[in-house]
Amino acid sequence: MHILPMHVKINNVDFLDSKNINPTKLTQIMQTSPNSLAKTSPPSEAEIMQMFESLYNEGYQSLFVCTLSSKFSETYNMVQACRKRFDGKMNIFVYDTLNLNLTEATMSYEADSWFKQEKSFAEITRRLDYIRDHSSFLFTLSDLTYITKAGK
Repeated sequence: MHILPMHVKINNVDFLDSKNINPTKLTQIMQTSPNSLAKTSPPSEAEIMQMFESLYNEGYQSLFVCTLSSKFSETYNMVQACRKRFDGKMNIFVYDTLNLNLTEATMSYEADSWFKQEKSFAEITRRLDYIRDHSSFLFTLSDLTYITKAGK
């Protein structure tokens, strides 16, 4: 499994999720700089293309890509656009999880497991559709400050 990290921009500093920032560091930054605003953005086209090219050069012939919900992120659209450039080189299937965080991660691990079992893209998609249709992700916030600053 390979992960394309999201960008997290705080105070004009661009971080890569799980590379040079994690939830603990993000919390520390937000607590020490309460006027800061964290904004996320998808991986760049160049980053997506670099990963696809790298996997192609490693001999991958097929990729099953799970993305964050297209309702909340441009990641799905970016990956779809890049996928088209590999038509004829690699079979790339892009799946919109329509979810975030834990549910999206669970679906990615499930897809990876089924891919390793040599299940077809259709079988993987049906399994992920089932998980998506039978999952809920709920959370509560103790403070609405950051979410209102972000315009949500």
